[in-house]
Amino acid sequence: MANEIKKLADVTNQMTEKITANLQDVNEHNRLTVEKLSQSDQQFESILQSTDVVTSNFSTITDTLQHLTNQFNEFDQLTDDVQTQSSNVDESTRSLASIIYETSASLEELTATIETLKHENEETVKLVEATSVRAEEIMGKNVT
Repeated sequence: MANEIKKLADVTNQMTEKITANLQDVNEHNRLTVEKLSQSDQQFESILQSTDVVTSNFSTITDTLQHLTNQFNEFDQLTDDVQTQSSNVDESTRSLASIIYETSASLEELTATIETLKHENEETVKLVEATSVRAEEIMGKNVT
C-alpha cells in the first residue's frame, strides 16, 4: 500500500512538473506574442509619423504651387505693362524671360519632389500592408 502511495506521489509530481513546463511554454509564447504586437505597434506609429510628414510635405507643395500661381498672375500683369511701356520693351522682355526660366526650374524641382514623395508614400503603403498581414498572422496564432 505504501508503494502505491509512493507511486501515486511520483506520478503526481511528474504531472505537476509537466503542467509547470507547459505553463512556462504558454507564458513564453504569450511573451513573444506581446513583443511582436509591440513591434507592430511601433511600426504603425512609424508609418503614422511618415504619413504625417508626407501630408506636411504635400501641404508645403500646395502652398508653393499657390505662390507660383500668384507669381504667374503677376507675370501676366507685367506682360501687359511691358506692352504699354514701349520705351522699356527690350529690358522688360529680358526680365520676364529670366523670371519664367527660374519658375520653370522651380516647377521641375517641385515635380521631382512630388515624384519622390509619391514613391515614399507607396513604400509606406507597402509597409502598412505587410504589418497588417503580420498582425493578422499573429492574431491567428493567438486564437489557436
